[in-house]
Amino acid sequence: MKEPADQLRSLDANVLAPKQREALGTMVPDDLGKRIRAANARSTTQWGKVRSRRDWQRYRDEKLKLLQISLRLPEDLTKLEVRRSGTIAGEGYRIDNLVYRTRAGLWVTANLYRPARPSGSMPGILICHSHHAPKEQTELQDMGMTWARAGCLVLVPDMLGHGERRQQPFGGRQDYRSRFYTGMQLHLVGESLIGWMAWDLMRRARDGACRIISPI
Repeated sequence: MKEPADQLRSLDANVLAPKQREALGTMVPDDLGKRIRAANARSTTQWGKVRSRRDWQRYRDEKLKLLQISLRLPEDLTKLEVRRSGTIAGEGYRIDNLVYRTRAGLWVTANLYRPARPSGSMPGILICHSHHAPKEQTELQDMGMTWARAGCLVLVPDMLGHGERRQQPFGGRQDYRSRFYTGMQLHLVGESLIGWMAWDLMRRARDGACRIISPI
């Protein structure tokens, strides 16, 4: 008679037949794809019913309402705290290194490009970087310097999980994976990663993160 341990090792742990296991292996993405296609079909049908300006406004308002709900943006708008850690002088422009808080305990790092000789009123440009390169990307620096020399204020922040706000030690394109994990963690507590990113951008644009307060 076999020993209990040997009997356990000889047991087949599989419950399903190979073909069934293969089908269940794609169960989650298949379900997601099905729901996405159904949502697209509903949206196409709704869009096809737009025949007038009033139809368009009704369609637009409904979509904006649903978008706002999905982002789960905060309702409280506290005063934006901004600090400057230093300034870099360039030819015809200046770069202020900023940090500012958009949520309790959540600080944003950013570079503010401004003219060396600022005027009383200047256009403001907010740049949201790509998913794989933070604020120090050369193209972003070129845009900041060029527009600052032209008389604009250009704010280039780090999005959540990138640059100085990176939450993993590997760097580079591992930011993709880190952002995916952050999104899942926020989802578990009823939040949205896109909502957090959108709120960061809204706070910067609405509350004027270009304001400089006392240095750190």
